[in-house]
Amino acid sequence: MRFRLILLVLFGINIGIYAQEMAGLAHSNHAGTDVLFFNPAGMHHQKDWLSIHVITGDFFFSNNYAYIKKQDFKSLRKGNGLPMHETGYSQSQRPFYIYDKGGNTRMDMHIKLQGPAFMYIYNEHAFSIFSAARAVFLMKDMTPDMGNLLYYGFDYDPQHNKKYNIDHFKGSMLAWGEVGFAYAYQYNQRLFSNWNFGVSIRKLYGGGGSYLYVDNADYNLLDSKTLELTSLQADMGFSMPVDYNNEDLLLDPLIKGKGWGFDIGFEYQALIKRQGKFMDEKVCGQKYNN
Repeated sequence: MRFRLILLVLFGINIGIYAQEMAGLAHSNHAGTDVLFFNPAGMHHQKDWLSIHVITGDFFFSNNYAYIKKQDFKSLRKGNGLPMHETGYSQSQRPFYIYDKGGNTRMDMHIKLQGPAFMYIYNEHAFSIFSAARAVFLMKDMTPDMGNLLYYGFDYDPQHNKKYNIDHFKGSMLAWGEVGFAYAYQYNQRLFSNWNFGVSIRKLYGGGGSYLYVDNADYNLLDSKTLELTSLQADMGFSMPVDYNNEDLLLDPLIKGKGWGFDIGFEYQALIKRQGKFMDEKVCGQKYNN
């Protein structure tokens, strides 16, 4: 009863959340090494005791700023590509539309190239080594006037010669590679349930990054060529693989910075059938409990 009451309280709270990336893959009991990027303890809910991974690519984009019409998706599925649309201002064209929203909007993107990885499970112990290259991008608290300028451009007449304010806008980008090791331990609390505890340690190799935090700014778009910035309180930083004098790409050195990352996770499993108390001497003899 106490456990049910806690669930009712948690799910009764109205909290806005975004859909989980790769939900059908990374949380599956056939996820293999993909589970490591969300919860290292998840190795113990895998049906396979051995997983050898070669390479996987993943692209995830989420936003409440722009959208593509249903009929345009049909054109894309037929192999004709996304049709371009006139914005109604200047000569610019876009393959998408923007929502007519009065509040702030956001965009985020994640690109992951998962390299070679290995996972091995033996009774209550699970081990893994993994590698990946990743890039993330985020824009948050984008005001409606900023969204219009991104879509229509500076030729958007309705916003000419008007004063606007930007409050707590955030934008950031980061690209890095990583190599890591993970371990998980399964603790059998009762015959019909168990707890899994996991930790992963990864070495990070930075390729580049930038950020822009605008605490407050006032501006006026006088015309299609003139932007008047009357006040600005902002922080900006960047470290990019380019020559700042001529903007040429610099790949030597490829690694611009290093660091460490840690993940700690746990899982509770309620099983359908009673689990056995014995441990299998042979790895291939391990049984999976639904």
